[in-house]
Amino acid sequence: MKVLVAEFSQESNSFCPTRTTLEDFRRYGITTGADYRESVRGIGIESEGIFTALEEYGISYAPVIRMRAQAGPITLPEVYNHFIESIDSAVRSQGPFDGAVLSLHGASQSTERDDVCGDIVEHVRSLLGPRAVISASYDLHANITRKIFDNSDFACGYLTYPHVDFRETGYRAGKMACMKLLKKKELHMSWCPVPMIEPASGYSTEKEPMATVVRKAKKMVSDGFIEDYSIFEMQPWLDVKEGGSAVVAIGSDPDVNAKCVQELAADMKAIRTQMSPKLFSFDEIIEAGEKNETGKPIICVDFSDSSNAGAAGDNSDVLARMLETGKNYDAAFIVVDGPAVDKAFEVGVGNTAKFSLGGTIDKVCSRPVTVEAKVKSLHDGDFKLEGPSRGLVRHLGTCALLGIGRIHILVTRTMASTGDPQLYRHFGVEPMLYKLVMVKANTSFYAGYGEICSSIMFTDTCCAATADLKGLPFRRLPRCFYPFSDIEDFDVKAHTLSK
Repeated sequence: MKVLVAEFSQESNSFCPTRTTLEDFRRYGITTGADYRESVRGIGIESEGIFTALEEYGISYAPVIRMRAQAGPITLPEVYNHFIESIDSAVRSQGPFDGAVLSLHGASQSTERDDVCGDIVEHVRSLLGPRAVISASYDLHANITRKIFDNSDFACGYLTYPHVDFRETGYRAGKMACMKLLKKKELHMSWCPVPMIEPASGYSTEKEPMATVVRKAKKMVSDGFIEDYSIFEMQPWLDVKEGGSAVVAIGSDPDVNAKCVQELAADMKAIRTQMSPKLFSFDEIIEAGEKNETGKPIICVDFSDSSNAGAAGDNSDVLARMLETGKNYDAAFIVVDGPAVDKAFEVGVGNTAKFSLGGTIDKVCSRPVTVEAKVKSLHDGDFKLEGPSRGLVRHLGTCALLGIGRIHILVTRTMASTGDPQLYRHFGVEPMLYKLVMVKANTSFYAGYGEICSSIMFTDTCCAATADLKGLPFRRLPRCFYPFSDIEDFDVKAHTLSK
């Protein structure tokens, strides 16, 4: 008995103005074969969990390809084609396979394909046949489409937001596949799509109102009604023809699965109006930072420019406003600006020059601010995470730390893992020594900053990951879809499917 293992992960933002290329994936690292298996040992991600489950259950496997890129703009066709060609080659040279276990994001879009992950699952099904077992792990923000449901045996999503269960989710997907392959338990999957999206900055699985729904789902598992559940809140910056949130349940009785799915889907629909962040103006945040004498930083959350959500990361509006007000206290900012990095390297450490910061990628949403700053330090841009995927290396490209009095600005070529304090710490900016720290993330930052900050203040710079979903130019989503229309009459029972 043998299964194919592969990973494809990129969260796409339809409103980011550029494109994600195959080279972007190569910079993150594309690995194949035995190198793929070795590359994920000890770093706590989904693929490691998948391999662990298969090894524990004694299932032989072929690690085919791992492709991962930073969240960002939609991908070019070359990305999908490269992944599929690797899968096709493996099936020809290493098959036959009894199944496949995949690590997918679920919110991946290309210029040609709205549902990249659905197309991957469909293609794998066409190669392996109807009797093969296909299981996949997904991000909590996946778009679980009908194509994914029709062509999968199991779909397992992250159970946490902020996400801290990467490896565990991969293990669940692997375990489900093993149980079915080895006929240890007859398992079925039920699914209910819900036509709604929410700003990702407005909820957490650890906070109300979503925490109540999560507790109910966990009790369904602990009470033995179902084997596994996933609640998917679709990444809300996908403009696709078929999209939305969803609930999945896996268990031995399709009827019980369906009832559990319907109850959870109804609960998710009921709380839809309660999941938006409380916002503060730039001036309110800047003033709060000035008055902060707690010894812990205030976290200024610029979620709408979060690279974790596919935004450009090049907005400097809060910094610009702080400079306009004349405030100059210990504050840390971050901005993506390749030309400014180049200039910093030309200027050299210890020297001062005029810099234009921001607005180099998303010229619609972000405007540059001109500053006179001192080059404090220069870096190669590699750093290790301290959070859930501890030790995983991120690559920002060369970057520079600039200083304007007591204000420090980390300028990078790209951004990754924006909620992890090492994004600052590795480059000489210790968040605990600042009154105000800018974090460009939606909710992931709670895992790293929740225990060390004095307070958290959200602001919306109206970039590609804005909480103002109605203000974005959606053109393709279905008509009956929250928050663009009322879905009170949406019948979860009528839309629940089981297999």
